[in-house]
Amino acid sequence: AIAPELKQRNNGILILSQASVPAVLILCGNINKKPDFDFITDDKNQDKIARDILEGIREYSLKTTDYLENPSGPVDTLSREALDKVAPNTIESMNVDKKNNQIYIKFRNGKEAIIIITDEMRKAMDSAAAFKKVEIEAAYPGGPSAWQNYLMHSLKYPEEAVSYQIQGDVPVQFIVETDGSLTHIHAESGPQQLRAESERVVRESGKWIPARNHGKIVRSYRIQPIDFRLKSS
Repeated sequence: AIAPELKQRNNGILILSQASVPAVLILCGNINKKPDFDFITDDKNQDKIARDILEGIREYSLKTTDYLENPSGPVDTLSREALDKVAPNTIESMNVDKKNNQIYIKFRNGKEAIIIITDEMRKAMDSAAAFKKVEIEAAYPGGPSAWQNYLMHSLKYPEEAVSYQIQGDVPVQFIVETDGSLTHIHAESGPQQLRAESERVVRESGKWIPARNHGKIVRSYRIQPIDFRLKSS
């Protein structure tokens, strides 16, 4: 039995007839030909095909923003790169739909477009709402002495770094949320062999005391240096 949302063409190919988004059928080879079949069924080749298709879509989207100035042109899904090329004065409104991971854009010429919110875009959007300067900075419960005590019991010097006598400071940037939890943890610099451990020790440090700005609890950036020093023999 054929599912109702599928439509069968005369040549035997089944395609979606009720797709909710624009779709394209791409022929990547003929499975009845052994060379094509061997190529298509290889995992590495499947990955390459997918990446090549994605790159083609990306390049096409960068070259096809002229239709936004032409009311008779097609409405399409824009990439983040394509949006960057659009003049701000041509946009009438933008609405973010986090539930469906989409941004709806309405242009002054009556056209509409959609941008799919990727994980990278969501992180950037979340990060943008955090304060970099506050009146009272976020802090580890108990203050500096409690933090040093935590590091003394939790920090593990990576074996590779010990073997090569690697030392140094690793500044770890993160966001302290309003409930004290930590997000967007990232070692900004420092020896590469020490970064993963620095991120781990911050990630497992529990909840912090959130920052305050104008008397209100706010999300804020925090940079915490992790100091690695080998004991002299």
